[in-house]
Amino acid sequence: MIIGVHALHSVGPNAFNRDENGFPKTMMLGNTRRGRISSQAQKRAIRTQLESRTADYIGWRTTHLRDKLLLPRLEQRLTDISPEQLTTAADVVITAFAGAQNSDGTLAASIFTWALELELLADLITENITELLSDDTATKRARKIAKTVANANLPKSLSVALFGRMIAALPEGNIDGVTAFSDAFTTHPVFLNVDNFTSVDDLSERDTTGANFLGDQPFLAPSVFYRHFSINVTSLAEYLQDSIPVSTAVRAFMDAFWYAVPSGGKQRSFKADEFPQFVAVSIGGGGQSHGDAFSNPVTGTNDWRRRDSMRRNPNEQVFVATGYPEALSYLSNYHLAGGYDELLDRLESAINEI
Repeated sequence: MIIGVHALHSVGPNAFNRDENGFPKTMMLGNTRRGRISSQAQKRAIRTQLESRTADYIGWRTTHLRDKLLLPRLEQRLTDISPEQLTTAADVVITAFAGAQNSDGTLAASIFTWALELELLADLITENITELLSDDTATKRARKIAKTVANANLPKSLSVALFGRMIAALPEGNIDGVTAFSDAFTTHPVFLNVDNFTSVDDLSERDTTGANFLGDQPFLAPSVFYRHFSINVTSLAEYLQDSIPVSTAVRAFMDAFWYAVPSGGKQRSFKADEFPQFVAVSIGGGGQSHGDAFSNPVTGTNDWRRRDSMRRNPNEQVFVATGYPEALSYLSNYHLAGGYDELLDRLESAINEI
Protein backbone atom coordinates (compact mmCIF):
# COMPACT_ATOMS: atom_id res chain seq x y z
CA MET A 1 0.00 0.00 0.00
CA ILE A 2 1.30 3.44 -0.93
CA ILE A 3 0.29 6.78 0.55
CA GLY A 4 0.57 9.84 -1.67
CA VAL A 5 0.88 13.30 -0.11
CA HIS A 6 0.21 16.51 -2.01
CA ALA A 7 0.56 19.99 -0.55
CA LEU A 8 0.28 23.60 -1.64
CA HIS A 9 2.59 25.68 0.48
CA SER A 10 2.31 29.46 0.33
CA VAL A 11 5.29 31.34 1.81
CA GLY A 12 6.61 34.88 1.92
CA PRO A 13 9.90 36.09 0.40
CA ASN A 14 12.26 33.13 0.65
CA ALA A 15 15.60 31.57 -0.21
CA PHE A 16 14.77 28.01 0.84
CA ASN A 17 17.24 26.09 -1.28
CA ARG A 18 20.30 27.77 -2.79
CA ASP A 19 22.94 26.70 -5.31
CA GLU A 20 26.71 26.96 -4.92
CA ASN A 21 26.55 30.66 -5.83
CA GLY A 22 23.93 31.48 -3.20
CA PHE A 23 21.08 31.86 -5.70
CA PRO A 24 17.71 30.24 -4.98
CA LYS A 25 17.33 27.11 -7.08
CA THR A 26 15.00 27.37 -10.07
CA MET A 27 13.81 25.23 -12.98
CA MET A 28 11.98 25.67 -16.26
CA LEU A 29 8.44 24.29 -16.59
CA GLY A 30 5.77 25.27 -19.10
CA ASN A 31 8.17 27.80 -20.66
CA THR A 32 8.34 29.69 -17.37
CA ARG A 33 10.94 29.82 -14.64
CA ARG A 34 9.79 28.29 -11.36
CA GLY A 35 11.26 28.32 -7.87
CA ARG A 36 12.48 24.89 -6.74
CA ILE A 37 13.26 23.06 -3.50
CA SER A 38 15.26 19.89 -4.07
CA SER A 39 14.06 16.57 -2.73
CA GLN A 40 17.30 16.29 -0.73
CA ALA A 41 16.68 19.60 1.07
CA GLN A 42 13.13 18.53 1.93
CA LYS A 43 14.21 15.12 3.23
CA ARG A 44 16.92 16.61 5.40
CA ALA A 45 14.48 19.12 6.92
CA ILE A 46 11.87 16.43 7.63
CA ARG A 47 14.44 14.03 9.08
CA THR A 48 15.75 16.74 11.41
CA GLN A 49 12.22 17.47 12.62
CA LEU A 50 11.40 13.78 12.94
CA GLU A 51 14.45 12.96 15.00
CA SER A 52 13.91 15.92 17.31
CA ARG A 53 10.40 14.61 18.06
CA THR A 54 10.97 10.84 18.17
CA ALA A 55 14.36 10.35 19.80
CA ASP A 56 13.76 6.62 20.37
CA TYR A 57 13.42 5.89 16.67
CA ILE A 58 16.37 7.77 15.17
CA GLY A 59 19.47 6.78 13.28
CA TRP A 60 22.74 8.63 12.87
CA ARG A 61 24.24 9.87 9.62
CA THR A 62 27.85 10.46 10.55
CA THR A 63 31.52 10.16 9.71
CA HIS A 64 32.35 9.61 13.41
CA LEU A 65 31.42 5.92 13.41
CA ARG A 66 34.51 4.73 15.27
CA ASP A 67 35.09 7.19 18.09
CA LYS A 68 31.55 8.30 18.91
CA LEU A 69 29.49 5.17 18.26
CA LEU A 70 31.51 1.96 18.04
CA LEU A 71 34.41 2.35 20.48
CA PRO A 72 32.19 3.26 23.46
CA ARG A 73 30.27 0.01 22.90
CA LEU A 74 33.47 -2.02 22.61
CA GLU A 75 34.90 -0.49 25.77
CA GLN A 76 31.87 -1.74 27.70
CA ARG A 77 32.27 -5.28 26.36
CA LEU A 78 36.05 -5.70 26.24
CA THR A 79 37.32 -4.21 29.48
CA ASP A 80 40.52 -6.28 29.41
CA ILE A 81 41.61 -5.10 25.94
CA SER A 82 43.79 -2.00 25.64
CA PRO A 83 42.42 1.12 23.91
CA GLU A 84 45.01 0.74 21.17
CA GLN A 85 43.92 -2.82 20.42
CA LEU A 86 40.26 -1.84 20.45
CA THR A 87 41.01 0.88 17.93
CA THR A 88 42.92 -1.58 15.75
CA ALA A 89 40.04 -4.08 15.75
CA ALA A 90 37.47 -1.34 15.12
CA ASP A 91 39.47 0.10 12.23
CA VAL A 92 39.74 -3.13 10.28
CA VAL A 93 36.01 -3.87 10.64
CA ILE A 94 34.93 -0.32 9.85
CA THR A 95 37.02 -0.34 6.66
CA ALA A 96 35.27 -3.55 5.55
CA PHE A 97 31.84 -2.29 6.56
CA ALA A 98 31.79 1.43 5.79
CA GLY A 99 34.85 2.18 3.67
CA ALA A 100 38.07 4.10 4.05
CA GLN A 101 38.87 6.25 7.06
CA ASN A 102 40.83 9.46 7.35
CA SER A 103 43.91 9.78 9.54
CA ASP A 104 41.79 11.11 12.43
CA GLY A 105 39.53 8.04 12.42
CA THR A 106 36.57 9.66 10.66
CA LEU A 107 35.04 8.05 7.60
CA ALA A 108 35.85 9.39 4.15
CA ALA A 109 32.10 9.16 3.41
CA SER A 110 29.36 9.30 6.03
CA ILE A 111 27.23 6.29 6.90
CA PHE A 112 23.62 6.12 8.09
CA THR A 113 23.26 3.57 10.89
CA TRP A 114 21.20 2.90 14.00
CA ALA A 115 21.47 1.40 17.48
CA LEU A 116 20.55 -2.25 16.76
CA GLU A 117 23.03 -2.45 13.90
CA LEU A 118 25.77 -0.95 16.06
CA GLU A 119 25.03 -3.38 18.87
CA LEU A 120 25.33 -6.35 16.49
CA LEU A 121 28.56 -4.94 15.06
CA ALA A 122 30.01 -4.57 18.57
CA ASP A 123 28.86 -8.07 19.56
CA LEU A 124 30.55 -9.68 16.55
CA ILE A 125 33.77 -7.76 17.10
CA THR A 126 33.74 -8.94 20.73
CA GLU A 127 33.23 -12.56 19.69
CA ASN A 128 36.03 -12.35 17.12
CA ILE A 129 38.50 -10.10 18.87
CA THR A 130 41.37 -12.61 18.77
CA GLU A 131 41.13 -13.08 15.00
CA LEU A 132 40.74 -9.33 14.44
CA LEU A 133 43.99 -8.64 16.29
CA SER A 134 45.92 -11.22 14.22
CA ASP A 135 47.67 -9.99 11.09
CA ASP A 136 46.91 -13.30 9.37
CA THR A 137 43.14 -13.38 9.90
CA ALA A 138 42.04 -9.79 10.59
CA THR A 139 41.04 -8.69 7.08
CA LYS A 140 39.19 -11.90 6.19
CA ARG A 141 37.34 -12.00 9.51
CA ALA A 142 36.42 -8.30 9.23
CA ARG A 143 34.86 -8.86 5.81
CA LYS A 144 32.84 -11.76 7.18
CA ILE A 145 31.58 -9.61 10.08
CA ALA A 146 30.71 -6.75 7.73
CA LYS A 147 28.65 -8.99 5.45
CA THR A 148 26.93 -10.67 8.39
CA VAL A 149 25.80 -7.29 9.74
CA ALA A 150 24.78 -6.02 6.31
CA ASN A 151 22.64 -9.10 5.65
CA ALA A 152 21.12 -9.30 9.14
CA ASN A 153 17.34 -8.96 9.15
CA LEU A 154 17.23 -6.35 11.89
CA PRO A 155 14.33 -4.01 12.61
CA LYS A 156 15.36 -0.68 11.11
CA SER A 157 15.19 2.63 12.90
CA LEU A 158 12.35 4.81 11.63
CA SER A 159 14.64 7.37 10.01
CA VAL A 160 16.72 4.72 8.20
CA ALA A 161 13.57 2.90 7.05
CA LEU A 162 12.05 6.10 5.72
CA PHE A 163 15.08 7.54 3.94
CA GLY A 164 17.31 4.54 3.22
CA ARG A 165 21.07 4.55 2.82
CA MET A 166 23.86 3.68 0.42
CA ILE A 167 27.24 2.17 1.36
CA ALA A 168 29.62 2.26 -1.59
CA ALA A 169 32.10 -0.09 0.10
CA LEU A 170 29.47 -2.74 0.90
CA PRO A 171 26.50 -2.89 -1.50
CA GLU A 172 24.87 -5.57 0.67
CA GLY A 173 24.34 -2.87 3.27
CA ASN A 174 22.30 -0.62 0.98
CA ILE A 175 18.74 0.05 2.13
CA ASP A 176 16.00 1.42 -0.12
CA GLY A 177 14.01 4.05 1.75
CA VAL A 178 10.23 3.77 1.73
CA THR A 179 9.71 7.44 0.91
CA ALA A 180 10.01 8.97 -2.56
CA PHE A 181 10.14 12.75 -3.00
CA SER A 182 9.55 15.04 -5.93
CA ASP A 183 11.35 18.35 -6.14
CA ALA A 184 8.94 21.02 -4.93
CA PHE A 185 8.30 23.81 -7.42
CA THR A 186 6.21 26.97 -7.61
CA THR A 187 2.86 26.74 -9.32
CA HIS A 188 3.53 30.12 -10.97
CA PRO A 189 6.41 32.00 -12.63
CA VAL A 190 9.05 33.49 -10.34
CA PHE A 191 11.63 36.21 -10.66
CA LEU A 192 14.79 36.60 -8.64
CA ASN A 193 14.96 39.65 -6.41
CA VAL A 194 18.07 40.97 -4.64
CA ASP A 195 18.28 42.23 -1.07
CA ASN A 196 21.25 44.47 -0.14
CA PHE A 197 22.70 44.00 3.33
CA THR A 198 24.09 47.12 5.01
CA SER A 199 25.28 48.26 8.41
CA VAL A 200 25.41 51.57 10.26
CA ASP A 201 28.32 52.60 12.50
CA ASP A 202 26.68 53.57 15.79
CA LEU A 203 29.82 55.41 16.97
CA SER A 204 30.66 57.25 13.79
CA GLU A 205 31.59 60.89 14.39
CA ARG A 206 31.01 61.89 10.80
CA ASP A 207 27.90 63.91 10.09
CA THR A 208 26.93 61.79 7.14
CA THR A 209 23.96 59.72 6.06
CA GLY A 210 23.94 56.32 4.50
CA ALA A 211 25.24 52.90 5.48
CA ASN A 212 28.07 50.51 4.75
CA PHE A 213 27.36 47.93 2.05
CA LEU A 214 27.99 44.37 3.28
CA GLY A 215 26.72 42.26 0.41
CA ASP A 216 23.61 41.09 -1.37
CA GLN A 217 21.34 38.05 -1.32
CA PRO A 218 19.09 36.92 -4.18
CA PHE A 219 15.66 35.69 -3.07
CA LEU A 220 12.27 34.68 -4.43
CA ALA A 221 9.18 36.82 -4.05
CA PRO A 222 6.21 35.30 -2.13
CA SER A 223 5.64 31.84 -3.61
CA VAL A 224 3.22 28.92 -3.69
CA PHE A 225 5.05 25.57 -3.90
CA TYR A 226 3.55 22.26 -4.97
CA ARG A 227 5.09 19.57 -2.75
CA HIS A 228 4.69 15.83 -3.23
CA PHE A 229 6.03 12.63 -1.73
CA SER A 230 4.88 9.05 -1.23
CA ILE A 231 5.31 6.45 1.51
CA ASN A 232 5.33 2.72 0.82
CA VAL A 233 3.51 1.54 3.95
CA THR A 234 3.93 -2.15 3.10
CA SER A 235 7.71 -1.85 2.93
CA LEU A 236 7.72 0.32 6.05
CA ALA A 237 5.99 -2.45 8.02
CA GLU A 238 8.58 -4.97 6.79
CA TYR A 239 11.45 -2.75 7.89
CA LEU A 240 10.04 -1.89 11.32
CA GLN A 241 9.02 -5.48 12.18
CA ASP A 242 6.50 -4.34 14.82
CA SER A 243 9.14 -2.33 16.69
CA ILE A 244 6.90 0.69 16.06
CA PRO A 245 3.24 0.59 14.98
CA VAL A 246 3.18 1.57 11.32
CA SER A 247 0.34 4.05 11.84
CA THR A 248 2.35 5.73 14.62
CA ALA A 249 5.41 5.90 12.37
CA VAL A 250 3.46 7.46 9.50
CA ARG A 251 1.84 9.98 11.82
CA ALA A 252 5.24 10.97 13.23
CA PHE A 253 6.56 11.46 9.70
CA MET A 254 3.55 13.52 8.63
CA ASP A 255 3.83 15.64 11.75
CA ALA A 256 7.51 16.31 10.95
CA PHE A 257 6.58 17.25 7.38
CA TRP A 258 4.19 19.91 8.67
CA TYR A 259 6.93 21.74 10.57
CA ALA A 260 9.93 21.06 8.32
CA VAL A 261 11.74 24.04 6.79
CA PRO A 262 15.05 23.55 4.90
CA SER A 263 17.90 24.63 7.18
CA GLY A 264 19.77 26.46 4.41
CA GLY A 265 16.95 28.90 3.80
CA LYS A 266 18.50 31.95 5.53
CA GLN A 267 15.57 32.03 7.92
CA ARG A 268 17.15 34.82 9.97
CA SER A 269 16.88 37.08 6.93
CA PHE A 270 13.80 35.60 5.22
CA LYS A 271 11.55 34.10 7.86
CA ALA A 272 9.43 32.00 5.53
CA ASP A 273 8.15 29.41 8.00
CA GLU A 274 4.44 29.33 7.23
CA PHE A 275 2.65 25.97 7.38
CA PRO A 276 1.12 24.35 4.26
CA GLN A 277 -2.33 25.70 3.38
CA PHE A 278 -3.62 22.64 1.52
CA VAL A 279 -2.77 18.98 2.11
CA ALA A 280 -4.33 15.98 0.36
CA VAL A 281 -3.39 12.44 1.35
CA SER A 282 -4.38 9.52 -0.87
CA ILE A 283 -4.55 5.89 0.25
CA GLY A 284 -4.97 2.93 -2.05
CA GLY A 285 -3.67 4.49 -5.27
CA GLY A 286 -0.18 4.55 -6.65
CA GLY A 287 0.92 7.70 -4.88
CA GLN A 288 1.77 9.42 -8.15
CA SER A 289 2.68 13.09 -8.35
CA HIS A 290 0.15 15.52 -9.79
CA GLY A 291 2.79 18.08 -10.64
CA ASP A 292 1.81 18.10 -14.30
CA ALA A 293 -1.42 19.83 -13.27
CA PHE A 294 0.77 22.94 -12.94
CA SER A 295 2.64 22.61 -16.23
CA ASN A 296 0.70 25.68 -17.28
CA PRO A 297 1.49 28.33 -14.67
CA VAL A 298 -1.28 29.40 -12.33
CA THR A 299 -2.42 32.96 -12.81
CA GLY A 300 -5.38 32.99 -10.41
CA THR A 301 -5.86 32.02 -6.78
CA ASN A 302 -7.62 28.65 -7.11
CA ASP A 303 -4.51 26.45 -7.33
CA TRP A 304 -6.33 23.54 -5.74
CA ARG A 305 -8.78 23.28 -8.65
CA ARG A 306 -6.07 21.87 -10.90
CA ARG A 307 -6.44 18.41 -9.35
CA ASP A 308 -9.97 18.12 -10.77
CA SER A 309 -8.47 17.25 -14.15
CA MET A 310 -6.59 14.24 -12.77
CA ARG A 311 -7.73 10.63 -13.12
CA ARG A 312 -8.54 8.95 -9.81
CA ASN A 313 -8.24 5.32 -8.76
CA PRO A 314 -11.79 4.17 -7.83
CA ASN A 315 -10.43 2.40 -4.75
CA GLU A 316 -8.50 5.42 -3.59
CA GLN A 317 -9.42 7.27 -0.41
CA VAL A 318 -8.40 10.93 -0.31
CA PHE A 319 -8.28 12.94 2.91
CA VAL A 320 -8.02 16.71 2.61
CA ALA A 321 -7.20 19.49 5.04
CA THR A 322 -7.23 23.05 3.73
CA GLY A 323 -7.15 26.62 4.90
CA TYR A 324 -9.19 27.72 1.89
CA PRO A 325 -12.87 27.92 2.97
CA GLU A 326 -14.00 28.36 -0.64
CA ALA A 327 -12.43 25.00 -1.48
CA LEU A 328 -14.69 22.99 0.82
CA SER A 329 -17.74 22.76 -1.41
CA TYR A 330 -15.58 22.06 -4.46
CA LEU A 331 -13.84 19.21 -2.63
CA SER A 332 -16.98 17.71 -1.10
CA ASN A 333 -16.45 14.37 -2.86
CA TYR A 334 -13.27 13.85 -0.82
CA HIS A 335 -12.97 12.93 2.86
CA LEU A 336 -12.64 16.39 4.33
CA ALA A 337 -10.85 17.02 7.59
CA GLY A 338 -11.47 19.96 9.87
CA GLY A 339 -7.73 20.56 10.12
CA TYR A 340 -4.38 18.85 9.85
CA ASP A 341 -4.70 17.05 13.19
CA GLU A 342 -8.02 15.56 12.11
CA LEU A 343 -6.46 14.54 8.79
CA LEU A 344 -3.77 12.65 10.71
CA ASP A 345 -6.43 11.01 12.90
CA ARG A 346 -8.26 9.77 9.83
CA LEU A 347 -5.06 8.64 8.16
CA GLU A 348 -3.99 6.72 11.25
CA SER A 349 -7.39 5.02 11.50
CA ALA A 350 -7.37 4.09 7.82
CA ILE A 351 -3.93 2.46 8.13
CA ASN A 352 -4.98 0.49 11.21
CA GLU A 353 -8.03 -0.86 9.36
CA ILE A 354 -5.97 -2.27 6.48
